[in-house]
Amino acid sequence: MVLRLSVLVLLTMCWGCSAQKKGDPLAGTYVGWMFIDGQAHAADGSQGMSQKLTLEPGGAYTLQTETSVMMVASIRAEGTYTHVGDAVSLNGHQTATVDDGYTKGTDSGPHQMTLKVKDSMLVMTDGKGDPFYFRKEGTGPPPLPSQLQLKQSDAAAIALIEKVEKAYASLKSFRATGSVKSNGGGFVAKDARFKVLYQSPSKFRFEASIFDGGTESDRAEITWDGGAKCWWYSKEFGETTDRTVGNALSIAAVTFGPEADILPSLLLPRELGQGGLSALYPEATLLPDEEIDGKVCAVLQLRTTGADATKLWIDESSGMILRLYEELRAVTVTFVPHPNVAIDSSEFFLGQRSNAGSD
Repeated sequence: MVLRLSVLVLLTMCWGCSAQKKGDPLAGTYVGWMFIDGQAHAADGSQGMSQKLTLEPGGAYTLQTETSVMMVASIRAEGTYTHVGDAVSLNGHQTATVDDGYTKGTDSGPHQMTLKVKDSMLVMTDGKGDPFYFRKEGTGPPPLPSQLQLKQSDAAAIALIEKVEKAYASLKSFRATGSVKSNGGGFVAKDARFKVLYQSPSKFRFEASIFDGGTESDRAEITWDGGAKCWWYSKEFGETTDRTVGNALSIAAVTFGPEADILPSLLLPRELGQGGLSALYPEATLLPDEEIDGKVCAVLQLRTTGADATKLWIDESSGMILRLYEELRAVTVTFVPHPNVAIDSSEFFLGQRSNAGSD
């Protein structure tokens, strides 16, 4: 969710954005809305982002955006707008002050934005991602668009999900290594490598490194031994024990890769308060088989309530995941799984100065 909010903030800063006759029925003050996992969220400041658009009867507009999601930013645009048919074009000037934790500065320049009038709303979209909506103050959330509505999962896909969940749930131990590749969008690493260790019922370790030109630039280690909190290390935060394992893994998944979400959801669904793949992805479709390294793989296409899909390539003989592709951030993860192998207990606590996770 933090990721989606940040992407939308950046889009509104660079997307765009003539006089207007008086008495335009569109005149008024609008609040921004977005859909995240099928739920409408107002950009009213309650979740770290606010966006307010005002159209004056005389043809002037102001657009004010404030955010504290992944960065602190304030953007104010003003100018004039035209309304022709179902198109509203904004043309003006914007000033932006941004502090992303590394640099802080103010910039200004032209602002252009095109909105489409639909069902008493103003809709902004680049034709690729989820649309952003402006609704007049006090009119409530927009209706769920058809492209964000889920379809019923097919029976073959549900059967395969159950097979995968049972395969991981039955493991006494598990070791996996793999790699993460992306184009670097959405904060995720371009190049990362990871290792996951598990020993039933509650020993778990996740470690990952990000590489830049072959040199390790960041590293995370998360060890959990069934306690209320985990031991967590990263170059950015150092050593900490003040997070639950689910929270630590969700933070790691933003930059180190989606494997930090999907493998724990299968290995520790009850402990993490999750329900496995079926809970994470309520829409599932079975695609034609493919081969990976000579192994026949079933291919699952999974969706949350949204337009973005995740694909899994599953070894039909073992039920183990061999590849993952996440459409939202264009991330490919490869897995080399080793089910039910011997693991020395000391491997779970490598680099750890104290067994803080078993309190």
